[in-house]
Amino acid sequence: MFTAYPNSTNKSKMLLFIALIMLCAPKNGYSQAAKEPIVTLGEVDLTSKEPATYDQVLSDPELVPVQQGWEVQSFTLAYQPKGKPTFGPFKNTGSQLTAKEISILKNFKKEEVDRIKVYVEDIKAKGPDGTVSVIPPIVFYIVMK
Repeated sequence: MFTAYPNSTNKSKMLLFIALIMLCAPKNGYSQAAKEPIVTLGEVDLTSKEPATYDQVLSDPELVPVQQGWEVQSFTLAYQPKGKPTFGPFKNTGSQLTAKEISILKNFKKEEVDRIKVYVEDIKAKGPDGTVSVIPPIVFYIVMK
């Protein structure tokens, strides 16, 4: 199809071919249908670089998939308050933080801990087709404003 000596017709064909490949290729090597869902903690965007606030986390302490038809089945959570040892891991069934995990957060507030690193791992979510996928771990911060 292409000759060793490119001319304007062959260059045009090559550019069109490259453009078609770029349009048809999935982003990041994943097809959209096979990609795991993105989860939020209530209304908190866990993909953001901004820390969540204590009040945001307690207002809706549930892992929620952004994509329709997905449901969180289980996850593991651990807290690491600034200057203190790690609390956890706590294994959860379902999408809600447990009463114990919420109680620990409330104790951090009383102890005037100003920043907590949160690890959410082993997140299992069931997709619209019924298959269960493991979502990559999420690490975020809570500031105790």
